[in-house]
Amino acid sequence: MSGLDLDLFALVWTEIDFDEHPINGGHGMQPEGELNIIVDENCIVINDKRISVAITTSNYLAKCGTGELLVLMGEASNSDLPQHIIALTEEGEEITNGAESLQISSLPRAWIPNKLAISPYLSHLLSQPLEKLGHSAKWRDDLWAWRERFAPLLQNWTWHLEYGNKTDRLGWYIRAKGNTLFTIFIGWAWLVDDASDRHGFFLFERAPLGELDRADEDEPNRLDVDRTKALFAEGGALRLLQSMLVNDNGQISGLEVISPESGLWPLVMGRGEVGSDASAAGEWFSQILDLMAEAIAQVSMT
Repeated sequence: MSGLDLDLFALVWTEIDFDEHPINGGHGMQPEGELNIIVDENCIVINDKRISVAITTSNYLAKCGTGELLVLMGEASNSDLPQHIIALTEEGEEITNGAESLQISSLPRAWIPNKLAISPYLSHLLSQPLEKLGHSAKWRDDLWAWRERFAPLLQNWTWHLEYGNKTDRLGWYIRAKGNTLFTIFIGWAWLVDDASDRHGFFLFERAPLGELDRADEDEPNRLDVDRTKALFAEGGALRLLQSMLVNDNGQISGLEVISPESGLWPLVMGRGEVGSDASAAGEWFSQILDLMAEAIAQVSMT
């Protein structure tokens, strides 16, 4: 596999919403099993042993639908892999998904690194004018800015979009590297149906013992229980953070540390100020990540 192949896979892998797909295997951005890439006049089909993805233009999808793409994806993977279609668009858009087993997302032109944009993989697709396909989604720009800012603080963590299947949030779920299920959520959330109280939302969480999405997650789940005990032990990173917040020393608005005895998934949860723009929310996220640097480093070493 060339570096360009891996860059292309990493780009599409970020678009996968794990809550929408019954994906087996790891969450890492490196392909698992054989990586296959097919370049067609109207699309690119790429798959490893976990997922099959087609990249096409908004123009093609609007004109021809998903039928031929699904045929190509099935022929390329020769299996019943979960399927995902990415439509290249000028700006971020929110596309209403069709079949329950198929997820469709947009990929704004600006999100594509230049070396991929001019490569044989994408240059023929991006040479076309890209029609508007769905509803404008300004939140995609917000998410991209946050990822650009915070990815250096979360080295080798895996970023995945989370939207559409949660009624109270959208943003990034960011999985720690290694044999662990620790996850950070950074995004927008709301507590009322019309989202008029939209605010920055932060989670640092793991599954309590035995609460698994998949049977093959038993080992990291058990190890995370031990890691959680270490985080809350005397001198542990989250116990110290908890004490700091209780004593109002370095208080951050809306942030709380949740005892693992609660049985909840989050260990740290924060709700930012209602009405903040993406820049202000980004500053709030930055303060939280600074306070959590030790905890992040601890679970990043697993």
